[in-house]
Amino acid sequence: MSQTEDLAALVARLSDRVRELEDAERIRELQQGYWRAIDLKQPEVLRDLFAPGEIHIEFEDMPVWRDRDAFVQFFIDLGMDPARQENHFGLNPIIRFEGPDAATATWRLHMFAYNYDTRTVIRISGLYDARYARSDGRWWITGLFFKRHSILSEQVGGDGAISAPDFGVVSAEAAAHLFGEPA
Repeated sequence: MSQTEDLAALVARLSDRVRELEDAERIRELQQGYWRAIDLKQPEVLRDLFAPGEIHIEFEDMPVWRDRDAFVQFFIDLGMDPARQENHFGLNPIIRFEGPDAATATWRLHMFAYNYDTRTVIRISGLYDARYARSDGRWWITGLFFKRHSILSEQVGGDGAISAPDFGVVSAEAAAHLFGEPA
């Protein structure tokens, strides 16, 4: 192998590595955009993060969604209530490429939720497994799967006293906030 061939091979490997690093950053931005759109109550932004066509979203104790419009409608119906506030913190991603236009990632999640009407505070931790695909020159979310590790639901009394009457289980107030079930 000539020195020119060695240099060309090195440039090709470095080019592939730079593309992968740039793609990993786009995927981080995409996933962070998902949580930001939920927290800021931006349904149209949320919709535009998911691939057109069939997707797969599955969260523990919730329905399964197969298209972005159905998922966004669920979000609008449940999440746009001004009494509901959520703060999602996705951390420590492990991104794996399955080809030039496909990737998966695992994210740790810590979420704080507040419902000012029911005076409920919820803390959840768990793992998101995500799938991504590139088409039309951009990355899209094609699958999200969430498995809860822990949940803490607290009630804040009118006097400010905090209690956790359903410690270790999903309280009725937390279920109403998270899943849309009546409290």
